[in-house]
Amino acid sequence: MARSDLSIDVDDVGALCVANALADLREAKLLAVTHGTGLSVAGPGAVGVINHYYGRDAVPIGFYDGDVGAPRKTPGPTWTNHGKGWYASKLVSDFPNRQGGASYPSVQVLRTALTNAPDGSVTIAAVGHATNLVGLLESYGGAAL
Repeated sequence: MARSDLSIDVDDVGALCVANALADLREAKLLAVTHGTGLSVAGPGAVGVINHYYGRDAVPIGFYDGDVGAPRKTPGPTWTNHGKGWYASKLVSDFPNRQGGASYPSVQVLRTALTNAPDGSVTIAAVGHATNLVGLLESYGGAAL
């Protein structure tokens, strides 16, 4: 599984492309991708654009709907455009995305992927904020995973 804050800078685009390339080489399997900042429309949609390019329309995408990176909480516009980024919306509007931007709450996506995978078989690669991982851990109420 991969975790990204794709929207305000391009490092996550590269990381998601590497994850997809590793899956193409059968060195990894992409079970889910979650977006971890409050830009809950364009960010996950941009993830869908990249996954579509690699033929992975079926990979579930999770969104984070909290304050970290939310436009109402983010200064700007110089670097982050108030948390909206400068390119995620453009990716969604200009490139094919078979998921149409559809995404689900990140904790739900993570829990489903973990539940459906054999024990000990999942590694989560996180780039950027770990908001979704915090939510995942909190969703178990402190119980051991």
